Amino acid sequence: MATRPTTTDPLGSTEGGGAMERMTYSVSEVAHLLGISRASAYTHVRTGEIPSITIGSRIVVPRRALEAMLEVERAS
Repeated sequence: MATRPTTTDPLGSTEGGGAMERMTYSVSEVAHLLGISRASAYTHVRTGEIPSITIGSRIVVPRRALEAMLEVERAS
């Protein structure tokens, strides 16, 4: 039986057996991580304040871009 790779969601739960990190978050997950509303997160994505990419009709936030954005804010 094949094992599914491990993915860690922003809430800290894991599934599977490996150590694969997620590369993107949904806008709703980013809202939760930042402590803002979902609507506010979509507004910030639309204005470019939160970096995002669109894949088909889905908007996702690259983990590294989010981390870089937070590092810039921390350094300011």
